[in-house]
Amino acid sequence: MSCDLNFANSSRDARATRVFSSPPPTMAHGAVGVIDFLDVIFISHTLLETWLGLIKLRGRYQHEATNKPVRSAAYTRHHGASILALALLSHLVYSRGLVRSPTGQLASAVLATFHGGAVASFTHAWLSGALPFSKILFPHGPYAAFFAWHAWWM
Repeated sequence: MSCDLNFANSSRDARATRVFSSPPPTMAHGAVGVIDFLDVIFISHTLLETWLGLIKLRGRYQHEATNKPVRSAAYTRHHGASILALALLSHLVYSRGLVRSPTGQLASAVLATFHGGAVASFTHAWLSGALPFSKILFPHGPYAAFFAWHAWWM
């Protein structure tokens, strides 16, 4: 897409030409079809959280009975909807080619905060003997670390 705006000031003209003639963003540093580590993190997060969010929309967790109270089921569904929102966030960042942008880093900060909070709450439950350590190791621990690295140190 190209646009000739005919500005009198040449610096404005150059800036407008850059804005209107730049191609749409592509994956992996401009190489169409190349998927790298960060892309895999965003894609896997999207797929895993979509699957888990959809499971929670039924109103109960796998370890719970099917005759769960309605109010409790509503909170589980709310958790499922929240997870689906986070899956949508990672999908939008990846699909729009924003993984390596400041927007991608902001999204990673949000996702690191969510997964870091899950690690903290699950660690408390693990120390009390209520959860196995594997709940910390997968998926929250690695996602908290990867998204924090991307958000603050990359």
